[in-house]
Amino acid sequence: MAEPVCLSRLRWIAETPIRTAVRCVQTAAIMVIVASPVDAGYAQMLPELTLPPQRLVRPPGMPTPTYPLVKPGLPLPGPDSGQPPLPPPVEHLAPVIVRVQQSKTHPNGMTILVDSVNFLPSSIVIAVEIFNPGIDRRRLNPLGSLVLTDDRGRSYPFLPPPDNPDMQIPPRSRVIGQLVFLGGVDWQARALRLSINHPLGSSSDRMTATPLFQFRLPAEPRT
Repeated sequence: MAEPVCLSRLRWIAETPIRTAVRCVQTAAIMVIVASPVDAGYAQMLPELTLPPQRLVRPPGMPTPTYPLVKPGLPLPGPDSGQPPLPPPVEHLAPVIVRVQQSKTHPNGMTILVDSVNFLPSSIVIAVEIFNPGIDRRRLNPLGSLVLTDDRGRSYPFLPPPDNPDMQIPPRSRVIGQLVFLGGVDWQARALRLSINHPLGSSSDRMTATPLFQFRLPAEPRT
């Protein structure tokens, strides 16, 4: 008895699975090729789509950096942050002369008289009278040993004469001159110290060529 056509067809498909797969692939390809012109025409009828611009999104864990207003390592501004002291309430721009009249005599016979102190805006000038009765030359500023300081620790550089930087005093001579120191006096100072031949000189040697002198002078031109 002959098999029905459907059963014969099913048996043939079951016995040849590879042939069936190839036939399915060919059928799908034919369907794609046939459908391609229709899809292209349909795409031409669709309106043009414009995608919205994409925004850059910062990935998590990366916060926006912030910059300090003060550079690292610098203290924050505020009071008592190394600012210079306030200026005096009243400044005397005009020269002020203070009479001193101090005289000292060294064991070697040299005498120095400090007559006055002239306070200028940019310098301090001390008027002196020096007497050397000895037979030898004396020196008052070897190696820059003539200095002026105040009671607050500030030094005022001495400006020696260009032709006599060591301040040599000839024997048996009397010299009248001025000692010039650079810088205006500190408005908070209350006293000045004039040191001659310090610390090189001697205060007791009768034969020394570098006699040591020290004077305490006023530093208050406002009074």
